[in-house]
Amino acid sequence: MAMQNLRDKLLKAGLVDKKQKTQVDTQDRRDKKQKGAEQLAAQEEAKQRAFAEKLAAEAEAKRQYEAERAAERLRHEARDRVRNICERWAVRQRRPGQRRFYFIRRSGRIGYLLVSDELLEKLSVGALAIIERLDDSEYELALLAARSGPPRSLLAQL
Repeated sequence: MAMQNLRDKLLKAGLVDKKQKTQVDTQDRRDKKQKGAEQLAAQEEAKQRAFAEKLAAEAEAKRQYEAERAAERLRHEARDRVRNICERWAVRQRRPGQRRFYFIRRSGRIGYLLVSDELLEKLSVGALAIIERLDDSEYELALLAARSGPPRSLLAQL
């Protein structure tokens, strides 16, 4: 408004003519429109950039989720393979033997199994192994028959 008053005063004083005043006013309106258009373009560009960033973040989150699912699936498959190996090679006793075979549990405590003389001999030479599995929040002990040759780790077989 102050500019308008100054222009009017200059026009009244005769320092500028009406044509110059009109040109300046028109130029001011054009500049104002251009500035508004540039501002709108900048806002639109900012919206597009924010949308692209949002899409990238969603894609990254989805990729990470899929990677976690794949890792979880691999863990389940490995656990199932170990469980299948244990079930396949398990040696079951019909009734407990009379000899105690001591072993160390994962918790560090010493446990024992009552086994027959035949199983005790196989455990002593390494033909059988005791494994401790965690199924349904309870420990289950199983005797496994080793394959022919030197005893190998179950994890090495996977």
